[in-house]
Amino acid sequence: MSWLDLFTTKVRDAYRSYDEFGNFYGCQSVSGDETLLKEVRTHLNGYLDSDVGMLMSFARAVNQFDEDGCGFFAQILGQKKHKMDIKKMEIFPVVHGTRALALKAKISKTNTSERIAQLSQMGLIEQQLSQDVSEALVYLMNTRLKDGLLALKHNQELAPNHIDTENLSTLERDLLKNALQVVKRFKHHVSSQFNLHHA
Repeated sequence: MSWLDLFTTKVRDAYRSYDEFGNFYGCQSVSGDETLLKEVRTHLNGYLDSDVGMLMSFARAVNQFDEDGCGFFAQILGQKKHKMDIKKMEIFPVVHGTRALALKAKISKTNTSERIAQLSQMGLIEQQLSQDVSEALVYLMNTRLKDGLLALKHNQELAPNHIDTENLSTLERDLLKNALQVVKRFKHHVSSQFNLHHA
């Protein structure tokens, strides 16, 4: 059995695990023969073409953490909790939803921003939503980084992906609320594209 056959078998097995599948789909060749990865990707696309339910199941994870977001606007407005898992609640749905849409459209790009731009060019995401989602993602990632650096500066325990909304200015809170609304719209778009509202 050739190396390519072994790797293709490994990909087929990973195809059954959404996490591994998503990770593989986002990988890039860093050295060696790039055509091998392209060949395995072609093989993977063949699985997708013959398994309509797989994409729907894969996309369903975009709503995986909806319960964690319930009532979060009230929390941002100064009530009770001030910690938020920004990756789980906001960054993951954008990255994963974009990945699912890119899979459906057979987009080979692996960068989330590039995928969003190509989806918009193909007419699969409205241009305004595409721009809003890209800007929201940049804001959310910068907010996560800033909060982590602030914790390090003050020798506080670092909680990766968690931000303390008390550290945000009024303007930053408003921007965060706007970003949350954009992510909500994007999740609705992804759910509509994969008929998740009826699943």
